[in-house]
Amino acid sequence: MEIFMRNISFNATQNSLTNELRRILHGQQYSSSTPINFHVYLFKDKKGHHKHSGCGTLTLPSEQVGRKFLDEFGDNLASTASFTIGGRRVGFTQSRRPARPDIVESIIRSPYVNPAALEEQGRIERVFREKKVSIRTLQFGWECRDSTFSVEWEYSPTSCHIFFNDERRELRFKLSQAGDAILAIAMRFSNLKTKSVHMSYSGEPVIFLTLETPPTFESEPLVDDKPRIRLSCLPLPEHARLVPYTSLALRCVCQSSKDLQTFLQLCKEAKIHHINDMECLVERRHLFAPCVAEKLERELQILDWCIAFQIESLLRNLSVDMTEMLSLMPYIADLTKAKGTRHTAAMLAQFGQEAIKLWYDSNEESESISECFLRVQKDLEVHPQSLTLQSTDPSLFEAYHIEVTPTTMRLSGPHLERSNRIIRRYHPDDHESFLRVSFVDEGRLHYRFDRDVDGQEFIKTRVGPILLRGLLIAGRKFEFLAYSQSALKEHAVWRVFIEFVQSHTFTRVTLGSFDNLPFDEQLMFCPARYGARISQAFTATDVSVTIHPEEVLRTEDINTEKGNYCFTDGVGTISRDLAIEVSTKLRSNRQRGRRKRGYARALQVRFQGSKGMLSVDHTLGGRAICLRPSMVKFEDTSLEIEVARAFDKPGPYFLNRPLIMLLENLGVKYEVFKDFQDQAVDQAEQSTQSLEQAAWLLEIYGLGSSYRLTSVMLALAKLNVTDRLNNRFYRQMIDCAIHHVLRLLKNHARIPIPDAWTLVGVADVHKFLQEGEIFACIKPLEGPIIYLEGPVIISRSPTIHPGDVQIAHAIGMPPEDSCFAQEPLYNTVVFSVLGIIVVFYSIASRLRSHYRI
Repeated sequence: MEIFMRNISFNATQNSLTNELRRILHGQQYSSSTPINFHVYLFKDKKGHHKHSGCGTLTLPSEQVGRKFLDEFGDNLASTASFTIGGRRVGFTQSRRPARPDIVESIIRSPYVNPAALEEQGRIERVFREKKVSIRTLQFGWECRDSTFSVEWEYSPTSCHIFFNDERRELRFKLSQAGDAILAIAMRFSNLKTKSVHMSYSGEPVIFLTLETPPTFESEPLVDDKPRIRLSCLPLPEHARLVPYTSLALRCVCQSSKDLQTFLQLCKEAKIHHINDMECLVERRHLFAPCVAEKLERELQILDWCIAFQIESLLRNLSVDMTEMLSLMPYIADLTKAKGTRHTAAMLAQFGQEAIKLWYDSNEESESISECFLRVQKDLEVHPQSLTLQSTDPSLFEAYHIEVTPTTMRLSGPHLERSNRIIRRYHPDDHESFLRVSFVDEGRLHYRFDRDVDGQEFIKTRVGPILLRGLLIAGRKFEFLAYSQSALKEHAVWRVFIEFVQSHTFTRVTLGSFDNLPFDEQLMFCPARYGARISQAFTATDVSVTIHPEEVLRTEDINTEKGNYCFTDGVGTISRDLAIEVSTKLRSNRQRGRRKRGYARALQVRFQGSKGMLSVDHTLGGRAICLRPSMVKFEDTSLEIEVARAFDKPGPYFLNRPLIMLLENLGVKYEVFKDFQDQAVDQAEQSTQSLEQAAWLLEIYGLGSSYRLTSVMLALAKLNVTDRLNNRFYRQMIDCAIHHVLRLLKNHARIPIPDAWTLVGVADVHKFLQEGEIFACIKPLEGPIIYLEGPVIISRSPTIHPGDVQIAHAIGMPPEDSCFAQEPLYNTVVFSVLGIIVVFYSIASRLRSHYRI
């Protein structure tokens, strides 16, 4: 709504008028929780005598707010208050013209910003545009343990300046070079670890910076219509070789001492604090010289792979420099002869942690790196059990991990991880020939590119060569092997040691038969589908039972009458006896001794070339499994049932942003979501009050499940152990959990809903349910069995289409003579296969998805 204002004091400015109106419009009468936004505009004085004509407009976000404001301050007899500025009473009347749609949309979508803050922000931006710091020499290097900075790479550009960007909160070094682009080094303010501004002992003005993570290297075009290009290193001599090791410490020699004052002034404007004037001693120790790197590479090539991997990990994780590593090679050789390769590799993994601690604690009295190595070796000889702990679960294996970042690679492992069909086909000694490679940004975050950055070009130049030409680690070459669908979402793939492929009968043919399939003749001509089929073999699964060929039955899919939709796409059946056997096998593998939950009525499996869901069919006797054509993706002869997940308990129900958007479009009020969110915030904050509440928080959000924290805390609560609630570690753990929960609420609207569950969908193969009916039986770990009855809201996860949220009729407790009385299919939602319309017509082919009720 637009309101016309008159009789405004000529001394009043737009900012002062906005500030006075803010005092009223941000009161409780107009703004309940979030301050409303509004727009003030003053008309120009056409005669030029004053800054404005004394008239203007006030645009409010809604008609309701405008009416309320006019009732209180309008030019009518019923108004109850007056608005005065500069000694004049301002008159308010409804404007004769409608509010401009673009202004209304802007104030609705944007939060209110104080004009004074905008003016201050504009001033800071002008300062950042007008001032810059001139740099004569750039030096990247290594911070040694004796606090000396070793210059490993140096460049003196023809022109180099430091610019501050308040909007992006970053420093940007711009290096001019011949050509059509400018090289840039960008680092976030939050990424600055230490800042030192000083005059060196040789009289040079120096800015010394250390970083938490490597900076961003870019190439900026000279024309504005072209995007910036992100680089993995600067296209300058020797920088590509040294960037993985020397990107966390930067020494800048300025043109003059005035540049230091300019830098300090800009830091003050940017609110960058804790800048010291401590001098940094500088030497050129050549810790990563080409001769040192070549000698170390020759040493790594003759070592066993597991030892070479740990040495490469020490270097890539910046635990030691190359010169230190060379000095330790004789000790490593002696230890390998005495204790073997496995012991040495495990000891090097432990040594890496101690080497980093030594850097922080180093002084003149500290031990040397060789003394630290010998101390760790001696400690592990006294306590060898830390090296020999192994998992008894056959579904786990020790995996080596590599994270490829824009500037370097980080190596870790071996870590216990769920295996897959391919890994289990080889001896445990051969598992080290497989690598799990993830592509992440600096700071271990997913890649996210600005719209001004050509992200596709960076992926092509950084990720492409690794995928196409292989990855060289410690003198060993690993080639791309495959990926799983879940890992691909995390930008992770599997790689295999090329010599292992050449020395074994390893070929993708061992995965199964993919060509000339009668049900998919074009599979080999579709790379995306072919890759998806191969990924089935790399899905993380648990080993289960092996069945005989005669126990595998084939049955047809159930379709609509016209054949438009398939009710049973990806859903087969399994006999009760075999389901019990599978569940028993899974529990025995884990050997956790937890309370028995009964057997799972639904299993997500990989079997031969099939994938999908298996639900228990009580009519099947003995050991039997029924596959449908929609489940079979390729041909394989394996008879082992691989379980990706067993659904033996209901999952909690969470809202999310797409689901909330759909529900709002269907008429659910904002206040409903706000109430549930407030309850979630209160429950998170109250989790510090008792062990039971803390255990509930961890359980509902799936935190600490790998360490069984929920059961540990509940057991402590039963023992009435409450004096540990003030323990520092416990407080930090709960604070971290609360922070995680609140962050999910804020960023993803992940709001838990009571008396609602996330279940897996299966089909009513017995055709008991009528069209539009569902059957859902929830068997929680604690409490009675729940049969849903009457109209229920059911949604598909993920939520994509408006039809993914519907109302269905739950039949409640089944009749005694029904199929569900014989087998209630706990913790599943059963859909009808009768009629011409599927409950979710848009997900008729996705019955194996998760559903929220």
